[in-house]
Amino acid sequence: MTQSYVIEVGEDQAGLVIRELGERDFQFHAANSRYKALEGRLFANPLLAERAAIAHISRRRSYTSGAQK
Repeated sequence: MTQSYVIEVGEDQAGLVIRELGERDFQFHAANSRYKALEGRLFANPLLAERAAIAHISRRRSYTSGAQK
């Protein structure tokens, strides 16, 4: 049986994590281009994928904020 979960960050749908039958990890599939860097990454569980998405967008926001100064 396949398991899948939507990963949301704030109001963004960042992507989906899917674990196929017989697989141990969940694979991230970006639903939003801002999370493309996470595409294909493997996570032990959906919570870790969500945390990675939050960290990714936080770094991105910090980078773009710093570039505007």
